[in-house]
Amino acid sequence: MRHGVGFTLIEVMAVVVLLGLLAGATVWSLAGDAHRHSKGELVSRIIQMDAQTRLAAARSGQTFQLQFDLDSQSIRRIEANDAAMESASHRLVIASDYRINQMVTSQWNWQSSESDGQMFKRIKGGTLSVTFGVIGCSASYALQIMHEPTGETQWLMLAGLTGQATVVKNESDFEDIFAWLGGARTDAH
Repeated sequence: MRHGVGFTLIEVMAVVVLLGLLAGATVWSLAGDAHRHSKGELVSRIIQMDAQTRLAAARSGQTFQLQFDLDSQSIRRIEANDAAMESASHRLVIASDYRINQMVTSQWNWQSSESDGQMFKRIKGGTLSVTFGVIGCSASYALQIMHEPTGETQWLMLAGLTGQATVVKNESDFEDIFAWLGGARTDAH
């Protein structure tokens, strides 16, 4: 008697188990990539928001601000002359796995072209605004971004004159680079 061509139940179950193991291994290996992708996406969105604010100030000839609220973990872009001009597209809320742990900005007074005696201002709570002058320049500033589940931190530094972004993980490298960025005088008018 001839048997039908096909698979036994044991063979089918072995294939299902193998597919389950492969799927589990794939998800597990991509979990680290998702973590890195989310941090990279956050950094990219902050850089993009900075660039758009610089462009809006330069094109309109108006002064704009980026307001960093470390308590609510949000960033808002507003026209400095009219706080009512904010729209939903000009707001970034930081995802719950990440937080802006602290912010450092140079203390150059762009309006009077004089320093207030302090080179930097460092905040760990509250709100700090970075003003973009009519040609799109601002004070240099840096954000310490922390991944809350792991405690891993990195610094995102933005140069005031050009908007050039630099990401640094080492605290001493950050201090050296930011001191250099903050020491250069530019004119935001």
